[in-house]
Amino acid sequence: MSSQPKVSIVIPVFRNSANLKYILKALFNDSYKEKEVIVTVDEPDGDFFNTELIDRCLLIVNNRRIGKVESLNRAYKMAQGDYIIFLDADVMIPDDLISRSVKTATESGADILDYVKLGYGKKLLERMASMDYAISSAFLELGSKFLKKTIALDGAAFMIKKDSLLKIGGFRHFYAEDLDLGLKSYINGLKYVMSDIKVFVKQPENAKKWFDQRIRWSYGLSEWLLNNFFRLIFYVMEAPWFFVSFLVFVISPLTSLGLFYLVSAPFINNFMMLYLFNPLINMTPLFSKFPRIYFFYFTRFFTIFAGSFVVTILVYLLILKHYRLKFTYYDLLIYYFIYQPLLLVTYMLGFTIYVLRIKVEFNWKV
Repeated sequence: MSSQPKVSIVIPVFRNSANLKYILKALFNDSYKEKEVIVTVDEPDGDFFNTELIDRCLLIVNNRRIGKVESLNRAYKMAQGDYIIFLDADVMIPDDLISRSVKTATESGADILDYVKLGYGKKLLERMASMDYAISSAFLELGSKFLKKTIALDGAAFMIKKDSLLKIGGFRHFYAEDLDLGLKSYINGLKYVMSDIKVFVKQPENAKKWFDQRIRWSYGLSEWLLNNFFRLIFYVMEAPWFFVSFLVFVISPLTSLGLFYLVSAPFINNFMMLYLFNPLINMTPLFSKFPRIYFFYFTRFFTIFAGSFVVTILVYLLILKHYRLKFTYYDLLIYYFIYQPLLLVTYMLGFTIYVLRIKVEFNWKV
């Protein structure tokens, strides 16, 4: 009888996935023996059953669209594993994912084992979205190192003890079911560990797909935030690093500009008045003819913006180099000045859609 814990891998699919065969190949190439692969599919098309290695999987076939949450709940309840790995159908995984996951989880005593999520794709938009994943992974990694808990989870790929999943009641019907699961894990004191295992997530290859995905995410984030608002305030007070690191890593650069202003404004004000404006006006009488306050505020804003920009870019550089993500310095500038503002607009739009209860159709996450 094997002493290895059994691992169930659950992969939800809608109709079909061209990437599914690569996931199955990697899973069955893994030398780990005690495993089962469960594929749950809504409305499978004709080619789905011809997917390579699909005959070695346990299949849950839903001829109508029941949605991701219901699919996940049905799958984990029939899973026989001590651990369950959940994988979206668009991820790229290493061939030793199961072996390394079990080793790390058993050595660390983790209830939830997470993976570093990075993007893949060479187009500009794919590179920008990949940087999003790296920054989010850094936020979650800090939670793992300092608290061994998390209030949020990225559901593209993670492993959890089945007993722990049963304890917190599985997935609830949220658009952001992974965020909700992370918060429930925090409430129930589950130990969260970020591993060094990298999983690559396919990024939207065009603007429409990117926009649709981000609106869906922002809608789900809004639902999660507003349904747990007071609870989240309590947890932020209990562990304020969650809020600060979320602002710095996830919502930058706008919040980094604000934080830098709060910290540096008094010093900058005094420095400029004592060492810049007064001597400059004394040396150049022409400056005294201009309204001093406009010159002062413009210079102060420029100084604070420049400082915030430098600090934020340095943080981004450290994160991207930490995860060995390929990028150019032009990518950083585009990300900071163009991509992040556009991202903020989409999140505000998603929030508005949720608050005003505007009826929208979000793919199959129902």
